[in-house]
Amino acid sequence: MITKLSRRHLFVILLVFLTFLELALLSFWKKLFGIYASPAILLGSGLLVGILFLVHIFNKKQNPIPPKSSPNLAYLLDILVFCMGIYCCYQTIASFVDANPCTDYYSNTGSDVLPCIGISIERFLQGEFPYKMINDHEWDFQHNLFPTYLPLLWMPFIIPHFLSIDFRLFAFFIFVTSLFCFYYKTIFYEKNWLWRALQIAAPFSVIYFYSQFVQSLKFVVEPLVIAYYLLLALGIMRRKNWLLLATALVLCLLSRYAIVLFVPLIFWVIGIEESRLKVVKIATFTGIGILTIYILPFLTKDPTIFHKSLTYYTVNTGPIWERHAHLEQTSKPSIFTEGIGTLIYTYQYGKGTVIDRYELNRDLHYLALISVVLALGFIYWRYQQFFDGRLFLLGGMKIYLVLFYNLISYPFPYLFLTPIILSLPLIYLISSDSIL
Repeated sequence: MITKLSRRHLFVILLVFLTFLELALLSFWKKLFGIYASPAILLGSGLLVGILFLVHIFNKKQNPIPPKSSPNLAYLLDILVFCMGIYCCYQTIASFVDANPCTDYYSNTGSDVLPCIGISIERFLQGEFPYKMINDHEWDFQHNLFPTYLPLLWMPFIIPHFLSIDFRLFAFFIFVTSLFCFYYKTIFYEKNWLWRALQIAAPFSVIYFYSQFVQSLKFVVEPLVIAYYLLLALGIMRRKNWLLLATALVLCLLSRYAIVLFVPLIFWVIGIEESRLKVVKIATFTGIGILTIYILPFLTKDPTIFHKSLTYYTVNTGPIWERHAHLEQTSKPSIFTEGIGTLIYTYQYGKGTVIDRYELNRDLHYLALISVVLALGFIYWRYQQFFDGRLFLLGGMKIYLVLFYNLISYPFPYLFLTPIILSLPLIYLISSDSIL
């Protein structure tokens, strides 16, 4: 028993340290190890979180979920910690809103994210097609922009649009709601009140400290995406609730492209371990969601918008590399010297023009994602008798998303917040005697 507890505690400590290292290298320890070593350490620490989780769950099956502990005075501490976390993060985001207000969607507020969301909403409500070019003369930004955001990254903000609530505050409250759902279904099985309180505080602490150092977080709605992925993690964990998993897949697939290549692995593992009928149910509901929210209202009017969105990134990221290559050559800050993402390696050691090296980075990105999905699929197929499929998917998703964001051709720092937050369910699962 002592050996088992010692091993568990060792893995918890390692995962906490590696998650802290991820957070630190993106914020207060940014470029601490230089522009070449820091990206490698950042990538390695994220991958190790997922890998060590898979190592720990090897030859372990998820135990039946016990009844929740009875409410007691310790629950008051949980509620207090949760409320304090909301208050601290709300104050931080509210200060962003006050310092960088988005009073209209056509003024330059420092980033085109909020204006692009707002213009898409206005067009939609006025009966216009939202997926058409925003020309430079329509707003204060000196560039044309094709709206690449999928529907569930802008449609939820129709509510705050009518209520005159800032999009960033609304995204935070969606995150809080998702986090509450996650805690309500999982963390109250934890018997240790102090560890439970620390876990409740963890995601708020991550967002708070991250926001102090990552300036781009002031202009985006990333907590909305994190909320979707928390629901996806919960849907994977709760094997009896296939509808939650299907709903979460719709939310994630129609907000960002990131998870697309990982979805077949989810279906395959569930089909092997549970039933093909469940896969059919999940896939059918997911397909109906995509059909209803994206295909019928938008793709049927312009079947090229999906391709346009993908090519828009490809066509525009190459010139961005060229501009930043010029900055780097004049010793000015550039995306290559930020200490995040592996693009520094393809830029420095790739052959040919800057565009050639960008295309190499893009191709390696796709190759790495396909390879890791195939590798995870093979590992599960070969050792399925030693893995709980649902837990395997959680660890695999962490590995996949770490690769996706670290190898991306334009690594915006705020994007990394999602894979960092997804380390927390893994830490919780290892630390909880009632689950593993």
